[in-house]
Amino acid sequence: MKNKRIILEQSVLTVVIIYGLAAIARIFRSYYFEFIAGLNLVPGIDRVFLYLGHMWFLLAFVFFSWAVKDEAKYFFSGLKKKNWMLALLGAITGFLMMVICITAASVSGNIIVKPASGPIDVLPFILGAVAVFIQSTTEEIESRGFIFSRLYDKSGSAPYAIIMSALIFAATHMSKPGFGLVPILTITACGLVYALSYYYFGSLWFACFNHMMWNYTQDFLFGLPNSGTPSEFSLMNTTIRSSGFCYDETFGIEGSWFSFIVMSAAALIIFIVGRYCRNKKYTDFII
Repeated sequence: MKNKRIILEQSVLTVVIIYGLAAIARIFRSYYFEFIAGLNLVPGIDRVFLYLGHMWFLLAFVFFSWAVKDEAKYFFSGLKKKNWMLALLGAITGFLMMVICITAASVSGNIIVKPASGPIDVLPFILGAVAVFIQSTTEEIESRGFIFSRLYDKSGSAPYAIIMSALIFAATHMSKPGFGLVPILTITACGLVYALSYYYFGSLWFACFNHMMWNYTQDFLFGLPNSGTPSEFSLMNTTIRSSGFCYDETFGIEGSWFSFIVMSAAALIIFIVGRYCRNKKYTDFII
């Protein structure tokens, strides 16, 4: 690890840059949300446009990368190395992880899942997949592409960059309804999953698609809150009965101890697999 003072300064600068860009993006996004609210869109389509609000963050990152060339490499380098196998693996695991959590919440009696009644319009689900992918990819570009990459480059320590990027990722959810101890732990563990996958696989594609399917499954497929933000349109009709070990009435699946265990297990698996796939003489990342 490099000089501690330099690491501290660069860490603070990293946070200032990303939160500064986010603050600017939120100003434009607030006007965008007002405009969308005035259109009185049908349920489902309005949800799609809410997710697309993350485009303002993406535009801020693109502009900053263009204006400050030295920082450009951190934002988008993780997407240049396309790996469709990683993308598929990420999508499948993201879906399965959420289904496991929903099944546990259903078996424990915290929620009741039934098929939605009436005709189903497929267009919001198709557009929703695209919108959620943009939202998830934007967050990965922010938290893993920039925060992790920059901290790793400036500190020379992978453990430091992984842990700090996960904690900062959790902190970005502080304004969500019901945010507390368990959501902090769960989202931090989620951040570890994505940072470890980026570090070991050398690509953001696993993280982007895992993140996308986790959010899409809980929101558009099962109608559950995404980090405390309620869903208003879904394939399944899910009734919330109570909070418990597997579900939190306010924050949703991500506010439960069970989801924290699932995320922690996923992080451990990626760590073990990543270590195994690396050269046996590799000793840079030892915890």
